[in-house]
Amino acid sequence: MQILIDNELGNLEEYFPIAKKKICQLEIKLREKYGMRDEKILGINMGNSFVDDISTCLRNNVGGLARVLKLMKLSFGKRFLELGCGGFPYSPDNVGNFRSTNWEPWLCRILNEVGYHVIGIDLGELDYESFECYGGVNAIDLRDSLAYRKIPNASLDVVYLGLLFSGSPTLGEILDERKIKKHEFFENLIEDLSPKMKNNGIIYQHLLYKY
Repeated sequence: MQILIDNELGNLEEYFPIAKKKICQLEIKLREKYGMRDEKILGINMGNSFVDDISTCLRNNVGGLARVLKLMKLSFGKRFLELGCGGFPYSPDNVGNFRSTNWEPWLCRILNEVGYHVIGIDLGELDYESFECYGGVNAIDLRDSLAYRKIPNASLDVVYLGLLFSGSPTLGEILDERKIKKHEFFENLIEDLSPKMKNNGIIYQHLLYKY
């Protein structure tokens, strides 16, 4: 098992064009799936303020997809877990409210469509998603959760820690309440995740990741 933090992943230049192409291919499908049917397509009005939230979220995930493509060595069908993936239920009523769509599990949705076996875990609601997901899970108590028990040992290729460490609206409060330091939490989390990882699996923590 390997642990990578932030820029240890290295140069992503060759993966960005692949990621952008896949996002472009997926945009119409995902916009229709989530109820947004209009003329705005990725690459058109890129800087326009009235481009809708879904298009913005998809474009902002090009970097996330590029990182996953490199972590997975462009091999599809592997098992990917995002811990703290976001858990905000999509609703047409939220269009125009980027704060809501910003916390939806867009990376997991994209990877699911691309062809990975995706598992998303979050404290928020996830029952409505089409990928394997577990909502209402506190990462601090991960080992005690149903999600943890459902994941077979030695089965995960990549665990991605993005939103969890770069702006989770609840993690900081929980850590403060329990008087747990972030580095202690991270060390305990790695210990919990280790049995679930393949021998050549990777746990990746991107401190500056943003949707």
